[in-house]
Amino acid sequence: MITSPRRPRRRLPASQFWKYSLYFAHFIHKLNNPTHKMKHKYPLILLLTILLMPLVSQAQYVKIVNRATSKALEIANLTSNPTGLNSTLTPITQQTFAGTANQEWQMLLVPGTSDLYRVQNRNNRLYWQMQNNSASTNVSQGEFDANNLNQQFRFEPIGGTGYRIVTAGQLVLQIKNGSTATGAILEQFNPTFPTTPIQTWDVTTSTNAPVYGSAFVGAYKITPQFSPNKAMQVDAQSGSAGAYIVLGDVTTATTQEWSLVPVDANSTVIGPYRLVNRLSGLSLTIEGQQNTTEGAFLQQGFYAGVQAQKWYVRRVNNANPPVYGYTGPYYIANQPSGGLVVQLYLGTDKRYAGRLQIGRPIAQTNQVWNITLEGNYRGAGSVLANKSGHNAALSIYPNPVSDMLTISLPNATQPKTVTVTDMRGATSQVVRYNGNSQLDVSKLTPGIYIVTATDGQHEYRQKLIKE
Repeated sequence: MITSPRRPRRRLPASQFWKYSLYFAHFIHKLNNPTHKMKHKYPLILLLTILLMPLVSQAQYVKIVNRATSKALEIANLTSNPTGLNSTLTPITQQTFAGTANQEWQMLLVPGTSDLYRVQNRNNRLYWQMQNNSASTNVSQGEFDANNLNQQFRFEPIGGTGYRIVTAGQLVLQIKNGSTATGAILEQFNPTFPTTPIQTWDVTTSTNAPVYGSAFVGAYKITPQFSPNKAMQVDAQSGSAGAYIVLGDVTTATTQEWSLVPVDANSTVIGPYRLVNRLSGLSLTIEGQQNTTEGAFLQQGFYAGVQAQKWYVRRVNNANPPVYGYTGPYYIANQPSGGLVVQLYLGTDKRYAGRLQIGRPIAQTNQVWNITLEGNYRGAGSVLANKSGHNAALSIYPNPVSDMLTISLPNATQPKTVTVTDMRGATSQVVRYNGNSQLDVSKLTPGIYIVTATDGQHEYRQKLIKE
């Protein structure tokens, strides 16, 4: 039977993601609480949200601005190059929005819920946290704790981009004493009805969040070339700063996924990057900041902008920079040329077996890595941006697939070339593209692959699951 290929899904603009997703969460909350009456003034928006919710892309970061003071929330006294990053008692305050990292937040939905979020700062990767459930208690920050209800906040939409933020103790967030002063502290307090501007927050996508234009960003698995069944991960899946980086058997756990985030607008295609662990949100760091010490071990830590946390991805024995469709071999180095590189500890002390360290680059197999795309923070269907900022979507379906795969490029462009590579970066020889936007993958061994398609000008990548 001949069937027509499905059209690529339309995606909601990132600037509206939080608005509609929180409307949706509020709607589900009301459905699950029949004693609450539906009094929302925007039934059409709610209905559209239900229809659009499966299609949205995740926003990067948001700014949270008080409606009464027009000032944005930030981590007090922290700038883009902060000190004291791990101070869990540092309060949340208000300041005129300047687009600095300590004013930008990532909202992470609590698993198993529809309306509860953890709020993580882009700068120090710590989370909002209440110390108790008493009124007038200041909001501070803490390290991730899956069982801490005081790190979970409900965002209740009240119209437009406005929200009331409710704590675990059923209190709401406001600026302390209704102050309009710069530096005034965020606290929880008894809710007012109707909600007053001092308890109202506008949550919008931050236009100052970095636009990642380098070769990497999303979720990557980093595997040693000599052993593709091993992957770089945090020891014991720890979420704590100071945990060591080790090699472990390949799994689907997010502790083995890393995002390579350009340090600033001056980053080139080789770096420098922050290597951020997807599970902990912490950055790859040389222990003790021993940037020039061969044998220094690697840990994860709060990002402080120091050289021991900046990394370059260099092709081994090749002067050319990384390119799309090329997964390695790479050095992961602490300098754009020369310097030291990430390697597996090969010493005889069993206490350190499996740990990663830095060493002098001599092209040993224990210091050569493949970097393979696992996913992308910008949502399913997104691809990595190239240096011109192109970021359109490659659509492949069905996914997972058992036999025939349909491929769709933006603007219905016909792919010129299509290749399928495994997690080691090897190109499959049993899959051939015949130019009809379909691919017969029936002979592929079940597993995870990367589909790479080109239109003659751009290259697009997407993860494929073969059943």
